[in-house]
Amino acid sequence: MKNRRKNLVLLGVAGMISLIFVLSGCSNEYFVEVNGTKLLVSDLNKKYTMVEKFAVEYYQQEGRDFDEAAKEYIRNCIANDVLIANELIRAEMAANNWKINVPEVDVWIKETKEEMGKNTFRDQLDSLGYTEKELRTIRAHLYHVTESMTVTEEEVREQNKQFGETVKARHILIKAQQEGVDEQDQDPDAKPDEEARAEAQDILDRLNDGEDFETLAKEKSQDEGSKGNGGVYNGIWRGQMVQEFDDTIFSLQPGERSDLVKTIYGYHIIEVMEQNPPKTREQISQEEWDQAEARVKGAKYDEYFIEMIEKADIRFASGYEDLDRYAEPTTPEQQQDPGPDPDSDSGDQESAIETEPLPEEETD
Repeated sequence: MKNRRKNLVLLGVAGMISLIFVLSGCSNEYFVEVNGTKLLVSDLNKKYTMVEKFAVEYYQQEGRDFDEAAKEYIRNCIANDVLIANELIRAEMAANNWKINVPEVDVWIKETKEEMGKNTFRDQLDSLGYTEKELRTIRAHLYHVTESMTVTEEEVREQNKQFGETVKARHILIKAQQEGVDEQDQDPDAKPDEEARAEAQDILDRLNDGEDFETLAKEKSQDEGSKGNGGVYNGIWRGQMVQEFDDTIFSLQPGERSDLVKTIYGYHIIEVMEQNPPKTREQISQEEWDQAEARVKGAKYDEYFIEMIEKADIRFASGYEDLDRYAEPTTPEQQQDPGPDPDSDSGDQESAIETEPLPEEETD
């Protein structure tokens, strides 16, 4: 259910955060022409009425002010990522005589409603400023564009590293303050670098003297995502962890232990427990493979859509040029992005070291 909810939110466009800014203007005033079709300011106002409470709730939850910079960011997102994107999709659907009512889309909508619940489903749409018809149109466009796409095994493996070589490893992390980061922005559990290094070195010395890794990991490690099971992560693929950690685990042999490894999070002591070769096609279930192919098609669809935008004739009306996402920033205020913080702790990240989601630890 969690992944399906994320997929629904992502339909809006990554970065939108489900917010909208009220624009003033007459009912026939337009803010942009997209391939000759005028998009009205009144439609932006209408979208706002759908999502206002969600905007307020989001910023309150994040402890952030819904200030003018945030409003300008949201205003830009809704203009480009919702209304302009919707118009491009609508026009291409009409030009190709593609139908909105697609059985596969009907099934997806039905299953999503059942898993999320009708009220949550409706709230998610409202928070994005979408009607169900708009959602169906987006999904139908995705279906028609990707239906005839061919995906090679090489492409699947390139974008799904979990099918490649993996490692089972365990580690102990002692958090260290980051150089050049203001004190108020430091992890409150991080120690000054010299102190963190000394503590990590003491743990490494104890391990080298024969103390038990699992016990020390549970007692000393500051990685909440792994300390409970002795620091173990299973099925780590290349590129999943931060660079220094990744380089280390794929250079060690099973049973080998690293010296201190410094990352942006602090000092790590790492042991490789197992190495697993790439999975053969026969070792990958059809369901896993289908999901992997869908991710590849999704990436190709993103490229397709970007090309649609680049080819489109998009002309912002006088007074609305600030909405042009591809124009060069002209003021320091325009050069700043007051949007969602990618380092926010509001998500459900479990590990302090991953750059991609980690698989759940397997039980024996």
